[in-house]
Amino acid sequence: MASASEKLGMRGNKPFTVFIEGNIGSGKTTFLNHFQKFQDRVCLLTEPVEKWRDCGGVNLLDLMYKEPNRWAMPFQTYVTLTMLNAHQLQTDKKWYEFIHANIHIQADLIVYLRTSPEVVYERMMKRARSEESCVPLKYLQELHELHENWLIHGSFPRAAPVLVLDADLDLNNISSEYKRSETSILKPILIENTNQHPILASPSKRTRTEM
Repeated sequence: MASASEKLGMRGNKPFTVFIEGNIGSGKTTFLNHFQKFQDRVCLLTEPVEKWRDCGGVNLLDLMYKEPNRWAMPFQTYVTLTMLNAHQLQTDKKWYEFIHANIHIQADLIVYLRTSPEVVYERMMKRARSEESCVPLKYLQELHELHENWLIHGSFPRAAPVLVLDADLDLNNISSEYKRSETSILKPILIENTNQHPILASPSKRTRTEM
């Protein structure tokens, strides 16, 4: 998911772009909805879930969860294409190597909605998407580990500074946590060294540096 402001943080004619990352059920859509009040300055791009549910009449999301060994690669490829289409005009070739080599996808800030696998599993069960009914806790734990290795431990390259928020809070009461992130997102301090330690910005659990 991404949030791009055309008036704030501009460099030349490019908008300041923020990527929202987190596990399934971490509250990415809820977080973006918080910034609807800034719609005069911010363009919100959410995950096109309905496209994933209907790819020429095929529910790729459902197939990916039911048969990941067969459908994970086609699904992730389609996810990449649909998200890329939100930023770029369509082209005939959009594999990762082509995208990485030829298309500049700007990232100025990554917001990591940090959650525990157990919390997002409970949320996933409550929202009851039919495609997610077969998703085991182990899968969420594996996704959590990947996010932690990437955004917390820096095991993989990070394209931008990382702002970490505690997204384990109840979604009905988390708006105050989101509000604390407004300054960092709407009036960002750009940091040249993008592989530095992540910014632990959640005041409710400041000491939480490891899971």
